[in-house]
Amino acid sequence: KEPSRIAQAASLMARLVRGLPKELPMRRMIETLVLELIDAIYHKWPAIASLDDLTDEEVSVAGWSRFVPEFALVAGYRGTSEQAELRALAAEREAEELRQKAHPREKELTEEKNKNLQLRDQLAEALKKQKVAEDAAEEAQESYERFKEQTKYALQDFAEMQMRDQQSRADMRNMARTIKEQKQKNQQLEDQSANMTNMLQEKDKELAVIEMKLMRTESETKDIAYIRQRLKQLEQNEGNFGLDFARRLAQEVLGTTIEDLIGTKEKKKEKENEKQKQMKAALDIVAEKLRAMPIEIGQLKAQVGCLKAEIQETRKLVPVWNADAVQDLIDAFDENAAVHREIFSMKDKRAFAALGTEPWVPQYLRAEGFVRHVFVSKGELEEFMGNFQQHLLSSEASGGQLTSSQLHNELYMFMRRTLEGEALTEFAYAFIVGLEAFRDDPDFELFDLMLCGAVHPSLTQDQQEMLRELQNLIRACEGQSDDSNRPASARGRTSALAQQSQGTVTRRMLRAVLQAVFPDKTPARHNALRRALHTTLQQLSDAGKSADTDSAQINDIFSSTADGQQSVLIEEVRRQHYYEVIDFTAELARRMRENSDFWEVLDASNMRKILQQCDPHAKPSQIEQWYSISFPEGSESSAPYTDVLTQLRHNTLLKPERLWVKASPKDVVEKMLSTGPPLDSSSNAGGRASGHRMSERRATVRQTVSESPDAASVANMLTFQGQQPRRTRGAKVVDNPVVKMHSDLYSTPEGLQRAVLTGLPGKIEEDEEDENG
Repeated sequence: KEPSRIAQAASLMARLVRGLPKELPMRRMIETLVLELIDAIYHKWPAIASLDDLTDEEVSVAGWSRFVPEFALVAGYRGTSEQAELRALAAEREAEELRQKAHPREKELTEEKNKNLQLRDQLAEALKKQKVAEDAAEEAQESYERFKEQTKYALQDFAEMQMRDQQSRADMRNMARTIKEQKQKNQQLEDQSANMTNMLQEKDKELAVIEMKLMRTESETKDIAYIRQRLKQLEQNEGNFGLDFARRLAQEVLGTTIEDLIGTKEKKKEKENEKQKQMKAALDIVAEKLRAMPIEIGQLKAQVGCLKAEIQETRKLVPVWNADAVQDLIDAFDENAAVHREIFSMKDKRAFAALGTEPWVPQYLRAEGFVRHVFVSKGELEEFMGNFQQHLLSSEASGGQLTSSQLHNELYMFMRRTLEGEALTEFAYAFIVGLEAFRDDPDFELFDLMLCGAVHPSLTQDQQEMLRELQNLIRACEGQSDDSNRPASARGRTSALAQQSQGTVTRRMLRAVLQAVFPDKTPARHNALRRALHTTLQQLSDAGKSADTDSAQINDIFSSTADGQQSVLIEEVRRQHYYEVIDFTAELARRMRENSDFWEVLDASNMRKILQQCDPHAKPSQIEQWYSISFPEGSESSAPYTDVLTQLRHNTLLKPERLWVKASPKDVVEKMLSTGPPLDSSSNAGGRASGHRMSERRATVRQTVSESPDAASVANMLTFQGQQPRRTRGAKVVDNPVVKMHSDLYSTPEGLQRAVLTGLPGKIEEDEEDENG
């Protein structure tokens, strides 16, 4: 073929492919084929991804003529070969002549022969390529014919696809409209659900308020008899109390005595009417003084206003270099100034003002002048507090219980083990600031409360015992307890299961354990524990320590970081522990104040009743111990209730008996299975009900089975009539076969027919699926 005809054919194919739509799948197939053909025909054809990359000028016949076909190269090889042969003959003749003239020319002849052989090989290879090119051209022609047929069918398919595309677009618009309407309905349902949730929360709050009012009403109802008795005593001694009240008003409010107000000294009166007259006169004088007090208060307020205005004008005259001194003076006389409520930080490098060396200053804080600031990290403070608490536990085990007043001496002696002199004082002041700076941590807050005497030092021991019992209970519930007393085969199976679980506990199991260990916590505190549990599991899952957010390793829950920080759940448990101790102490103080007389003096005879009212579950021995601390043997039978409470707080741990309990896995199972409505307790599983109730139950069973003889109804009937335990997601609960044995269901023909089938719904379908699988 001539190169011009080949260029014309290539131009037609390229323009045909470029004329096809880009979305047509057939175009990609044809375009790939055309590129392969052109690459086989033309020598040094550039590699392009698509024919669209060529310009219109390159696609024209003139553009294709710039490329050289392979067959032209083959013809050039022939000419080159003939010339090479001629040169070889001439070279042979010249070689003969040269061989005669000089022997060294023979070597050049040998090289020319080798070149001749190479050229012959190249010629043979070029002939092969020419053959391949001719075959490819024939295949391209056949492919072109097939392409024309396929193009016709592709155009028909394209028209059909356009029609389907229009139909799909219409269907998509309808679906979008339907989805939009469904989203609107879903949004409405979500809004209704949110409203219902808010209403439910409000109802729960109202219920909690009503329950508190009910408890308060019940408490007040129990005290009606005591109130009536106290009212009767007040009515009998009304005169004495009125006169005493007048004396107290005169002394505490007016700053004088009732004798000075009346003008005469009190004398003993033998008649009751004279005493009443004396009381009335005293009260009239006191009332007259009180009526005059608002006028005096108004005058004092006016004077205060004038003084404030005078101070404001005076401050304007203060020079700039005395502004800081004036500000310090104002802060000193203002008890509500912000500087008095400042929380110091470890980054504050100012020196400390020493508290002095008086006896009421703890020994570790006794210093004069200024104390240098030293930085102590939170981790070092955590380590120091942990070591000191271990020291306290060892000292209590050897030398008895520690009191709040002895705690400061023990802390001073413990500091002297590693520090002396100024270093001890600097660390002590930094330690006190650390308790204030890191108060959000339960360890620091609890230690601060112990130093202040709000709680007893033995609270830390009780807290550690509580956490130890909590962890042991969780391990016992998850099968991590000691199995040394089990048989060898059972120990092997248990060890295998323990290795599989690796001490993992689920969310529902932890929730049931918390309910069993803390039975008397309020719903609000249990909700706070569940929120802390959710946060802990989420953090462990995000850190990659658990596979999901519904379970975690027991060791991870009770672990601590390098600076002493524990999981959110454990910190919440510890925080609630001493918060509830403080709440119990506050309730005890309130009851002690209510049972005190007018001068807030508490009689010893009321102390036992107060303690029993505060903690109904307390043991008698505990009540006697608290009473002996409140009113030691040989002391007075009455004392101010504040002194009595201080004596109690500093010498023993005041906590309710059921602040936390040593629960067992049985208690956890009961908490887990108690969720939901109570099971029917009227039916007797042992078959000892009366004849009337038994016949009535049989009739109910027959009617239910005859009306709905499916597997679900039978299972529900077994559960209801036999009092089967309710199944839960926290643990696997199996049915009790003895309950089924005493059930009336198997005393009916329908029940006996059902007995040969599997009893639970869906079991038959599951077995069939297992067989097919």
